[in-house]
Amino acid sequence: MGENKPNTVPDNVDRVIFMDVDGVLNDHRWCHIGGCQIKPECVECFQHLIKQSQAKCVLISSWRSKVKRGIVTLKGMEWMFKTHGLVIDLIDVLPPYENHDHNARSEAVMKWIESHKPKSYVVIDNADLTVPNFIKTHSGKGIEPHHVSRALELLGIEKP
Repeated sequence: MGENKPNTVPDNVDRVIFMDVDGVLNDHRWCHIGGCQIKPECVECFQHLIKQSQAKCVLISSWRSKVKRGIVTLKGMEWMFKTHGLVIDLIDVLPPYENHDHNARSEAVMKWIESHKPKSYVVIDNADLTVPNFIKTHSGKGIEPHHVSRALELLGIEKP
């Protein structure tokens, strides 16, 4: 398919969610069909966060390699999430780094923030990252309502 260079980051991004997938949208358990299945309860939590915040998303997961290698476009990745009930505005993926190198992931997030200067952001991952506005999920559970509440606070969204 050729190289896929995401270039959909709008100027003056208000709110950004840096999203991992495994350990956030699923419980990180391998299933018989190969891979980890997206959990509906995690999708419901994440969708609530998106709906309340109107945030754009940046994929920081190892899943981003499918976009970087040109296997799927950003819109294709959005469609894949939509087939699981998650409607997001995916504006970018982080550049290549060693997937299990948490320091490299943290550095890539900070470089993106410095480059694009979102007004507010939150980073949601099950890995131990060293970035501000970080919310750590439990690998065996994924995103839960208390994570959503904290993310909304960090994004500057007042509780109704």
